[in-house]
Amino acid sequence: MGDGDREYMNSLKNLVDEKNLSAYVHFTGYREDVAEHIALFTVGVLCSSHEGLPHFLIEAFASGCPMVASDIEGIRLVMTEGKEGLFSRVNDPHSVASAIERIITNPQLREQMRKNARRKSYEYNIYEHVDKLCTLYEELLSNRDKETERARRWFRIKYRLKL
Repeated sequence: MGDGDREYMNSLKNLVDEKNLSAYVHFTGYREDVAEHIALFTVGVLCSSHEGLPHFLIEAFASGCPMVASDIEGIRLVMTEGKEGLFSRVNDPHSVASAIERIITNPQLREQMRKNARRKSYEYNIYEHVDKLCTLYEELLSNRDKETERARRWFRIKYRLKL
């Protein structure tokens, strides 16, 4: 799901055809209804050459989907090799295919990755982050130093709060 570099996407599609996997691998392009489909995946693939915080990875983890993802910094911040999925080399369709094959052919590994992925997704729960942020603000705003008082005034004005 999604779009990418045309040349790289074509090489992936050619590899799928070459390996007679077109009945199992589908390239959908951009979709609005991604969440509904993730739960159906045996394995998810994220072949990025750069990522910040990879939202698709977190969404896939929440659905218990083991992943094959590029071994790049943004993805390494979220995924651990062998726990929630496997890394592949950037722009290397054979590395991607090998990792997919390893997950598909090993049901025990796949099931453990599913469990680990769900567990990992809890670390990215928005309510937990909002709660932590509110706690941090409360701590900062309860301080009485000059800098904090200025922040309190700004916060009061910005959000019309009675603090």
